[in-house]
Amino acid sequence: MEIRRIDRAGALSARSQDRRERMETNLKKHFNASPIHPLRLSYELEQALEGGTIFLNEQFTADLSPIAFGFRPAHREKIWIGTSGGSLGWGLGAAVGAKIARPDVPVVLSIGAGSVMYSASAFMPMARYQAPVTTVVWNNHNYQTVRSAFYQLDGSARKKDQYPGMYLGDPEIDFPMLAK
Repeated sequence: MEIRRIDRAGALSARSQDRRERMETNLKKHFNASPIHPLRLSYELEQALEGGTIFLNEQFTADLSPIAFGFRPAHREKIWIGTSGGSLGWGLGAAVGAKIARPDVPVVLSIGAGSVMYSASAFMPMARYQAPVTTVVWNNHNYQTVRSAFYQLDGSARKKDQYPGMYLGDPEIDFPMLAK
C-alpha cells in the first residue's frame, strides 16, 4: 500500500511540474501583450495577493493557473470560492457576503464583464455595508459564457459568426463608475 501512495504522489508531482512548465512557457510568450493577456493578469494577481485571500471566481474562460489555491496561507495560497455549474450573476453578492463574514480577510472577486451585468445591483450593498472587495473585471465586451454556449450548439449563430445581443459596448461600460 505504501508503494502505491509513493507512486501516486510521484506521478502527481510530475504532472504538476509539467503543468507549471507549460504555463510558464505560455506566460513568457504573452507577457508583454497589449492589451494585457489573461494569463499575465493571473500571474500579476498571484504576485499581488497575500496568502489567505478569499478569491471568488465568476470568470469562466481565463487561465487562472498561476494562482496558488488551497488552505495554507503560509504558502501564499488563496481560498477559492467558485461554482461548479454555469450559473451567472452570483459573484458580486457572494463577494459582499464573504467580506461581511470575514472583514479581517482580503476578498477579491474575479468576474467577467457579462457577469457584472447580471448582478451590478450588488455594488449597492457593497457600498452600504462598507464591504470593500477588490473586483477584477475581465472585460472582453461580451457575454462570453453565453456566446460560447451558442458556439457549442453549432447552430446558425456559429455558422454565420453572428451572436446577437452578446456584445457589451457602444456605449462602453465604465465599470469603475458603475461600482461607485
